[in-house]
Amino acid sequence: MINVNYWHWLGRIAPMFALLGLCLVLWMSPEHWTEYAIITIALAFGTVAFAWWWWVIVAVKNLTEMLAKSRKDFDDVIQEIGALRIELNKSRRARYIERDNVIPFEKDLNTPKNDN
Repeated sequence: MINVNYWHWLGRIAPMFALLGLCLVLWMSPEHWTEYAIITIALAFGTVAFAWWWWVIVAVKNLTEMLAKSRKDFDDVIQEIGALRIELNKSRRARYIERDNVIPFEKDLNTPKNDN
C-alpha cells in the first residue's frame, strides 16, 4: 500500500516539478551557480506547494466520504431506535393486557376471605 501511494504521489508531483523546472530554466537562462541555486529553491517551493495542494484535495475528499458514511450510520441508528420504540410499546401493551387478565372477571372481589 505504501509503495502504491508513493508512485501515486510521484505521478502527480513529478510532471509539475519537471514543467516548473523547464519554465524556470528557459525564463532565467542560467549562467552562474547562483541562478541554478535559485531555480532549485523555486522548484523545491513549487513542489511543496503542489504536493500540499493535492494533499488538501485528498483530505477534503476523505472528510466528505467520512461525513457521508457517518450520516448514513446515524440514519440507520435513528431507524433502529424507532423500531425499538415500536417494539417496546407493543410489549408494554401486551404486559398491560396480561396484567388485567390475572384476576378472572367472574370472581367477586368484595366478598370476605375465609381464613380457616
